[in-house]
Order: sequence, then C-alpha cells, then structure tokens
Amino acid sequence: MKISYDDKQLCDDSEQLHELRKSEEFHHPSKKQKLITSFTSSSAS
Repeated sequence: MKISYDDKQLCDDSEQLHELRKSEEFHHPSKKQKLITSFTSSSAS
C-alpha cells in the first residue's frame, strides 16, 4: 500500500503507522481518509 506522504518523514512514527496499517478502520474506505488526515495533522505539528 502506498500512502500519500514519504515514509522517511515517519521514522519516529513508524510504530504508530504500523498500528494504523493493521487497523481495520484504516482499510475501511470511508474512514481511511479521515484517519490519514488526522494522522498527518498531528504529525505535522
């Protein structure tokens, strides 16, 4: 699965990203974009 941002930026968050990838909600189309958005928003700050 290719995500919309560079994995290199997520070295510190790799465990969190792994949990998201395992999560059923992350693979649910109607929820995936919300989760990616909230994840990138919290990581960007």
